[in-house]
Amino acid sequence: MIRRMKKIWLQYKKMPLEVKSGFWFVICSLLQKGITSITTPIFTRLLSTEDYGIYNLYNSWYSILRIIVTMNLASGVFNNAMIKYKNLRDRYVSALEGLSVLLAIVWFAIYYFTQNLWINIIGLPTIIMFFMFLEFAITPAREFYTVRMRFEYKYKSVIAISLLGGLATPLISIGAILVSQNRGYARIYSIIAVSVTISAFIFAHNLRKGKCLYDKEMWSYSLKFNVALVPHFLSSVLLSSSDVIMINYFCTTSQAGIYGVGRGLAYMFNMIKSSLIQTLTPWMYKEIEKKRSVGLKRNINLMLLVFGFFVICLSLIAPEVIWIFAARDYREAMYVVPPLACSVFLQFAADIFINFQLYFEKTNYISTTSIVISIVNIILNIAFLKLFNYQAAAYTTLASYLLYFVMHYRKMKKIELTHFGERVFNSCIIWLTLLGTLALSIGSILLYSHIFFRYFIIAVILGIAFIKRNQIIDLFKMGK
Repeated sequence: MIRRMKKIWLQYKKMPLEVKSGFWFVICSLLQKGITSITTPIFTRLLSTEDYGIYNLYNSWYSILRIIVTMNLASGVFNNAMIKYKNLRDRYVSALEGLSVLLAIVWFAIYYFTQNLWINIIGLPTIIMFFMFLEFAITPAREFYTVRMRFEYKYKSVIAISLLGGLATPLISIGAILVSQNRGYARIYSIIAVSVTISAFIFAHNLRKGKCLYDKEMWSYSLKFNVALVPHFLSSVLLSSSDVIMINYFCTTSQAGIYGVGRGLAYMFNMIKSSLIQTLTPWMYKEIEKKRSVGLKRNINLMLLVFGFFVICLSLIAPEVIWIFAARDYREAMYVVPPLACSVFLQFAADIFINFQLYFEKTNYISTTSIVISIVNIILNIAFLKLFNYQAAAYTTLASYLLYFVMHYRKMKKIELTHFGERVFNSCIIWLTLLGTLALSIGSILLYSHIFFRYFIIAVILGIAFIKRNQIIDLFKMGK
């Protein structure tokens, strides 16, 4: 046993830095999601469906306004800037901190002088909005630090910070909820307190190293690059967040809370997806730069297949997971898990294609596509939430992400021929993976009353994964 452990340790030591980094970032995401999963049963029992609805309403508005206020500077331009300003990374990070603070101040001033209008639209009190804008000013520092460390494959500090926040947030939230009468707001304040506190220390660290809050060239480059991407970022967030807002408007706050629990379970993969995309991006950029299409084709196609397997398994066990993680009042949430989990899968696939467009700075199509899809999603929600119940929002989201995937897939096929002169992806594998994932996931709803058949399918999937284990293991060797 000791000899075997030593062998594993030696193999780990020999791993390329890129592989180690990707491995630990995924493990960190799983641990964070594990903490969230463990505490979800506590919060669904401490919070009423209405309190949970308020909490989800805040999260939805935060996600939308964050893109508008901060311009999502940690995405899009940031990876390109890590190459453009290779020898000035400290200065660039601290300069973006100054830009983020300025943007937050300007937007808060606009909100403050028109707050009566926004209170009616957003449905949250001014004091909550003040702390939300404080987050917009400070928390980008943490995002800049995290993305930079990922780019440089320095994972230890990021993991420590993530786990600290992941542990502190639920502990402080539970304490605040127990001593508060407004439990939904107590949950919100607790999250803000932890996020701002950790980010403030990172803000100071970045500023101490960069010694710069303003750089005209860096500000100009970042704003020009990301202003074209804001519609894309905003539309993407609207696709995933507007459903809760519209359910709260067309249905009830309680149903928004039930939907939020199902969405939270389905979006378990969102953090893993984001971690994988952020880890993949530096590797993909290097592969694209060297035009190594073979590695791209093999590893990305396999990653889509593995991700699809996970989505199917989650859809099959949704009734049991909801039973464990939520009180009886939330049980209907299991029916929205499969379509929303499939939406995450489609977004993951589309994000891989978007990386190619970002590398070649083809940002206009990205924004146009996202705007079209978000408009389609809002129209579908308005139409079907009136005709059916809140569960319709899950299927309008799925339909929108399917169109989102198809449009970016078509664009990717053009880029393949233009910049590679050959096919980078195997279309047959992509479509078989997509259709198989959608069919088995949505079809699992019909088997929710037949537990034996559901777990038989899971056993078959796990058997296939075991047989193909060597290929799956090879997926984590993409850095070699």
